[in-house]
Order: sequence, then C-alpha cells, then structure tokens
Amino acid sequence: MNREDAAGPPGRAPGIEEVSRELGADATLQRAAWILLSVLLAAVALGLFGRGGPLSDVELAAPDGSLALGYQRFIRYHSPDELTVSVLAQGQETSIWLDAQYAGQIQIERVTPEPAQVVSEGGALRFVFHTTPGARLRATFHFASQHYGPLEGWAAAGRGPRVPIRQLTYP
Repeated sequence: MNREDAAGPPGRAPGIEEVSRELGADATLQRAAWILLSVLLAAVALGLFGRGGPLSDVELAAPDGSLALGYQRFIRYHSPDELTVSVLAQGQETSIWLDAQYAGQIQIERVTPEPAQVVSEGGALRFVFHTTPGARLRATFHFASQHYGPLEGWAAAGRGPRVPIRQLTYP
C-alpha cells in the first residue's frame, strides 16, 4: 500500500478516524482501570480484606451487659487472629463459654490470661478463670481458622445470653 492509498480522500489527514478510535478505546480502558483500582483501595481501607477497618472490626455486647466481644469479621485461613471477650467477674471463678462447633473450626493457639480449667460440656467449651469479684476479666483467644468460608458460633458469660460470632475466612 502506498502513501496516497492510506491518506484517503483529499483534504483529510491520514488515519484520523482510526487514530481517534484507538485513543478513545485507550482512554476508556484507562478510566476503567482507575475506577477498579479506586474501588479496590476503598475496600482495603474499609477492612473488607481483614485486619482492621470499619467493615471488619466487630464489637458486640450481650443485652444484659454481662459480656462484650471484639473480633475481625474478615479473616485469613491459617493466619493468626484474636477473639477478645470481656466479662464482669461475679465471684472468684468466672466462666466464658465458647460454642464447640465454632471452636472445632478454629485452632486455639493460646488464651490470655491462661484459664484455670477448660471443660467440654453441653455443646460448648467452658473456660474457667480465677477472678476477683467485681473486677473486669478480659480474655483474649489467639487462634487460626482451619476452614474457608463462614465461621459462626457464639460466646457467653456463665449461663448468660449467647452473643453471636460471625466471621468469613478468606484463602
């Protein structure tokens, strides 16, 4: 093809429509990439991929105030995480109950402070702590998820109301 064939009709620059179409497609692709990147960064900042942020941080309390929970809604498979349970001690021993089905889907690495006793009963694990009456006990369960997908369970102080735990484990 010679230069005169590529130029098209007289008075028109060669390939203007083609160049214009290519630039338009590039600009559209670039805008889409910027939008996708912005959405991804916003999701990370909001905590959608775990480890903090308003969408990931969860703080719940029992209606009677007997127990408060703190945990991450979005967690990673086999990554270290924490469930914090805060209760007001009613006596020299305080029990925190953790749903056995939930506990079966995680690997509890350690509990701080260390419980005096751990007993499995009634579809739950009961962690017994030595406490001072009237003092607030804050127990942290350090764990790693052993399953992908939703993790659901509950925690309770003594025989008080159950507070739900709902998490999503990413690969």
